[in-house]
Amino acid sequence: MLGVFIWAGGLYALAKFGDTRSLAGFAVTILFLVIIGFIAYVFARSAVIAHLKGNGIEVSETQFPDLNNQFAQCCQALAISKRPGAHICAATDSVGLTMRHA
Repeated sequence: MLGVFIWAGGLYALAKFGDTRSLAGFAVTILFLVIIGFIAYVFARSAVIAHLKGNGIEVSETQFPDLNNQFAQCCQALAISKRPGAHICAATDSVGLTMRHA
C-alpha cells in the first residue's frame, strides 16, 4: 500500500512541476514495469507448477487411496463440484502450499 502512495506522489509531483513529455515518459515507464512484472509472475508460477508436478506425487485412487478418500469427502462437504488436484511433496519445513492451476 505504501508503494501506491509513493507512486501517486511521484505522479502528482511530475504532473504539477513537469511538462506533458515527462508525464508521458512516466506513464510509459509504469506500463513497461507492469508488463515486466506480469511476465516475471507468469514465469515464477510456471516454475512452481513444474516443480510441484516434477517432484510431487499426485493423490489418486492408486496412489494414497486413503488420503484420496478423505480428500473426496472434504470436497463433498465443502460442495466443491470440480475437485482440484492434490499432490504430496517432501518438505523440510511445515509450510503448506496451495496452488490452483489448469
